[in-house]
Amino acid sequence: MNNKANIIDYQSLQKLLLLNNVPIQGLKKLASENPCISLASGRTLFRRGQTDDEVYYLIDGDIELFDHDHHEVLSAGTSAALVPLDNHQPRTRTARALTQVTLFRINHNLIDVIAARETRTDDIAVEEIFADDHVVGNQLMYKLYQEYMTGKLKLASLPELAIRVRKAVQNPNQTSHDIAVIIQSDPAITGQLIKIANCPLYRTDSVINDCQTAIARVGLENTRDIVTTLTIKQLFKPKSRIVANQMLALWKHSTYVAAISAVIAEMLPSINSDRALLAGLIHDIGMLAILSYVEQFPQLISNQKILRETIEHLRGQMGALVLRHWSMPSDMVTVALESENWSRDSLHGPDLCDVVQVAQIFSFITLNEKKDIPTLPELPAFKKLPLSRQGPEKGLEVLNEAKAHIMEMKLLLT
Repeated sequence: MNNKANIIDYQSLQKLLLLNNVPIQGLKKLASENPCISLASGRTLFRRGQTDDEVYYLIDGDIELFDHDHHEVLSAGTSAALVPLDNHQPRTRTARALTQVTLFRINHNLIDVIAARETRTDDIAVEEIFADDHVVGNQLMYKLYQEYMTGKLKLASLPELAIRVRKAVQNPNQTSHDIAVIIQSDPAITGQLIKIANCPLYRTDSVINDCQTAIARVGLENTRDIVTTLTIKQLFKPKSRIVANQMLALWKHSTYVAAISAVIAEMLPSINSDRALLAGLIHDIGMLAILSYVEQFPQLISNQKILRETIEHLRGQMGALVLRHWSMPSDMVTVALESENWSRDSLHGPDLCDVVQVAQIFSFITLNEKKDIPTLPELPAFKKLPLSRQGPEKGLEVLNEAKAHIMEMKLLLT
């Protein structure tokens, strides 16, 4: 940051989601023409229901986002802060500064404006910045950029049951009975919740047969995360056969990683197993968002090589956007964004992302999948886990011994 002119450097913009796809000449133009703004503690940035043309990124400080049912504190420097603040139109939440904050603000169509100016000088058009007619993957990227920046991107919404349960758990006036009534509107989810309450993670001498007792056993917050996990399968509804095959493979991979994550978390007093289960399930949720849009690009579907490259490039970003759209906490956003950044070294590990990374490596090993991945001794995330203290061979042995438990957890998700 250039403090005198309050101009952000383009290298900082390269870290922000979606802007990181803009070439350097565009970022330099954005930085030079859009000085950062400051907001004093207690000031409101925008209000719920407001409509405007601005896109905001949090650069420094803490800001709160809230509506009638949800309150969240967002801190600069976290993965969640790499995503624009509540990029819905009209705004779905109010944003208020908790400390002195610095924000980078642009008009949502400014990239197009800059590109138009550039066209008159050195013949650079917005289509050339984001979308080459010969590279269909870039066309998809450009479409995602345009629709997100204008608040029109159709990101998957959490199923209604998950939303109702999450709101009820946040409401101090709601009891386990009230939450049970909500869950019991879906007999299938009710049955799965009861099965999970009877799994080895929670099992005692008594067997549970009703929803309210299951909630009492696992706890309200765990119930919230379990129901969210169980309902996510409803989002996997493709239209084309090719995308259907991709989504089925994604679901199988995600449920296996989720089950392994939950079992690893049982060995860690600092990590909740149900949160790890959810983190494992959503670590590749960005692929779901991309595959939903891919159906609009038949030529991309027919070219599997370009499709794989496009997914690899965008899935972390799209996953972060989806989870911010769902108002998930920052550590879940980090999982979506960093789960395949194998060199990642958490400052305060082990964390959820560490668990999911190790779970992925173990899934690839056990399924004999040929992947360009590090070995466990090379993985910083593995070194954070107690499993590593006796060496990678012993760690693999422990996980192999837990295979029955892992498969039981996986079956509960199918």
